[in-house]
Amino acid sequence: MLHRPWPHTARLVARMADSALDGPIAPRLPRSEGLHATTLLRKLHPVDREDISEAQLAIYGLLGLAFEDRAERALIALSKESDWPWTCFRPGEVTHDGIACSPDILLVPKDGGALRELSLKCTWKSCRKLPVEIEGEDEFPLDKFGYYIDQMETYGTPLDTLGGVLLAYFVCGDYQGARMPQVLGWEIEWSEQERAETWDALLGVAHE
Repeated sequence: MLHRPWPHTARLVARMADSALDGPIAPRLPRSEGLHATTLLRKLHPVDREDISEAQLAIYGLLGLAFEDRAERALIALSKESDWPWTCFRPGEVTHDGIACSPDILLVPKDGGALRELSLKCTWKSCRKLPVEIEGEDEFPLDKFGYYIDQMETYGTPLDTLGGVLLAYFVCGDYQGARMPQVLGWEIEWSEQERAETWDALLGVAHE
């Protein structure tokens, strides 16, 4: 798995922070019945949540929903600018092998290049040990962020992609000093073998 800083992060975040930003976005469709990739991914990456109630989790989720909506509005506005390289849309559910996947936003290059999913995350994890300014290979601490990478690779199967963009809002930043929030972005690339292995792992959980 290869990664490099996404060079468009600062511009997107600046537009998201624009108080004049407004406009319609696609409605959120209800989740379908049946088997979902997120359910299987949580089995692959279990988290101890015994000390957090469902009501508390819902409150945590509010910030994530707001972050996603703000990003979508900003991307729609940016797509109208000639030097912004993508248009965008929210695809809804896509299904493969009977497993439903829900990518956040798809970036469609204006020059006809490869489609990319933009995966949006809001987290209270620390970004201190993440490769913020360098390009590298397999340097993400997978014990903390493996879910994010596996989810992107999982969605790469029905979307037939070998790369995507991860944009994460770190609510407490690197937990140093005043714990200021940070928004960081990376381009992530994976091989066909890595994508296949991740999908096979999901199928194994689904058949348990």
